Amino acid sequence: MIRIVNNIFSLEKRNKYLEDLQPLLVHLSGCPGRQTHPTLHLHSDFNELTEIIIKKVGTFVGKDVNVSRMWGKWVSGRREHMNWHNHLPNDYSMVYYLKVPRFMRNGTLFKSKGLIRTKENSLLIFPAELMHSSPSYLWKGDRYVISADFIVK
Repeated sequence: MIRIVNNIFSLEKRNKYLEDLQPLLVHLSGCPGRQTHPTLHLHSDFNELTEIIIKKVGTFVGKDVNVSRMWGKWVSGRREHMNWHNHLPNDYSMVYYLKVPRFMRNGTLFKSKGLIRTKENSLLIFPAELMHSSPSYLWKGDRYVISADFIVK
């Protein structure tokens, strides 16, 4: 029960979100790469993004959902940026691929399913209990994603 939704935002909007995300990325203890605090959905620059993502996730789930937390993340593909985890006790999680390196096999690596390939500007929705990680990649390049967890109302 994994869903990919392609072509979420225009290039202009993606560039604006990337610009707005940059100053919010910090080094957080226990988090590889750089990450925002998990309150991105409360930040006024991301209101429209949050609303659209809530609608997409709610449509996939077939029920209304609430965001429990949302954050932006930057990694460079180094193996030490891999971090196997799940998002329990939430019901669903998602990754929005804001910007990815050009030659990267993009997506999210799942322990039970392998690499689920996605495109830049796509949304990957999945059950929060699935163990997953950002994949490592050989080419140097910045990978920016926005992730969120949801509770079914």
